[in-house]
Amino acid sequence: REALNLPPSVTLLLMIGHDYRKKGLGALLQALPQLPPEVHLVVVGQASQIPSWRPMVDQAGLSDRVHFLGVLPDTRPAYEACDIMVHATLEDTFGMVTLEAMAHQLPLIVSRAPYCLSSSQLEDGQQALILQDPTSGAEIALSVQRIREDEGLSSTLKRQGLAYAQHYAWPTLACQQEALY
Repeated sequence: REALNLPPSVTLLLMIGHDYRKKGLGALLQALPQLPPEVHLVVVGQASQIPSWRPMVDQAGLSDRVHFLGVLPDTRPAYEACDIMVHATLEDTFGMVTLEAMAHQLPLIVSRAPYCLSSSQLEDGQQALILQDPTSGAEIALSVQRIREDEGLSSTLKRQGLAYAQHYAWPTLACQQEALY
């Protein structure tokens, strides 16, 4: 967290995406005021979009709780620094960030299909919490609170998410391809 200039003792939500609108930043900004002040949001992605979103963040009084990091050459430090991944996408066929989050053992909150097609392979409450309405700040806030308050749920999401992500690890995929040939 120190290397990314993030606060040390808060709950950090992570959003990664180059198109902030499609990846759910609007809904996340609606959710944040419904969560305790010790819940912050880290946004990784296209820095050129920050100036258009900064006024909304400031007007909502969230400037001390939203941390725009722009594009990172390596996203691993962001995954390692954060506590929960929120992928409230409005359009995604296969969210690579969801696999990366699960591989880093982050509890995942993700949009249902057809918003995020890959979530149709996940079981709600096992590998992820699946949002029925990714535009609902209230639903996102409720999902975040469930993870924060239920250590058993958080542990299940981490464990089952990691097991799911391991099916897509390069060594596993290479062995599957070799078997096909």
